[in-house]
Amino acid sequence: MAVIGNANFPATAAAMKAARVAVGQSASMVNIALGAVDKALAELKTTGRMTEAQKGSLNREMSDKVEQVSRTQRALAKVQPSRTLRSGTLEV
Repeated sequence: MAVIGNANFPATAAAMKAARVAVGQSASMVNIALGAVDKALAELKTTGRMTEAQKGSLNREMSDKVEQVSRTQRALAKVQPSRTLRSGTLEV
């Protein structure tokens, strides 16, 4: 197990194979998202706008994909409660 996706270790299959890492853990997506929210709120407080923060927002296509994953997770949890989707990986 290794932390991947940071400045020292790219989150690619080739890098993981070269380092003989079978399982990788990336930075917490929640912390990354909260950092983006914090920056947006700081910008709103200082400028009264969020023009820079809006540049990082999801486009419509990606937003639809994220919502689809959420719906799939809920449906899967109803049908097979023993399966959960964590960090983008289906664990059985």
